[in-house]
Amino acid sequence: MRPSGDTGFIPRFEWMQNAEKVFISFFVKSLQPEDVNISTSSQSITVEIRNPSSKGEATDQNKNYTFRVQKLRHEIIPEQSSHEIYNTKLEVVLAKKEVGQAWAALEAVKEHCPEQPQLQQEQQQQMPQPEAPVTRVYPSSKKKVDWDKVEKEITEELEAEQLEGEQALQKLFRDIYGRGDEDTRRAMIKSFQTSGGTVLSTNWADVKDKDYEKTLEAPEGQEVRSWKEM
Repeated sequence: MRPSGDTGFIPRFEWMQNAEKVFISFFVKSLQPEDVNISTSSQSITVEIRNPSSKGEATDQNKNYTFRVQKLRHEIIPEQSSHEIYNTKLEVVLAKKEVGQAWAALEAVKEHCPEQPQLQQEQQQQMPQPEAPVTRVYPSSKKKVDWDKVEKEITEELEAEQLEGEQALQKLFRDIYGRGDEDTRRAMIKSFQTSGGTVLSTNWADVKDKDYEKTLEAPEGQEVRSWKEM
């Protein structure tokens, strides 16, 4: 990745993924469509963002920002990729060519570096699309996270972006996942997957020894079945 621009304008960015897509967020407020230029190929992406304080004219002291990955970790489908501008950020969505392939990073693998296995491996999966409520707890043996503060920040972003329903819920979970530490992410992945989407916890100390599959209960009128029986 090769970001460029004046040190006064290097936006915070983060990325995450599910089985089908990669999400890259650049946190810049009040962008307009004309402030953004994005180009993609099957293995590269370039994002150009105008400095909000430049008023259309970039100078040596007030440069625009360019984010470039010359060779992505895996191939994408450019025509199925997209982007969305919100009040607080720009979100770029890349469509994976190989659905289910976990990306260990945005950039291509260096020589002799082993690839990551498929998303089916528990600890190497990335953020699912959860529907269950989040249990707010403190991860053990790690620096404590002020979840009340995180929730407040995310709520303010949701209100600013005027998201509703499932779209707002998915963003909430993606933001919590993106701001959590390694134990938090592992807990969210294991609890959500092994419970069949009925539990989503951020407490790895509580989740690591639990077997949600043994205690899984189906809604009334339905039955629990192994994915191998599907």
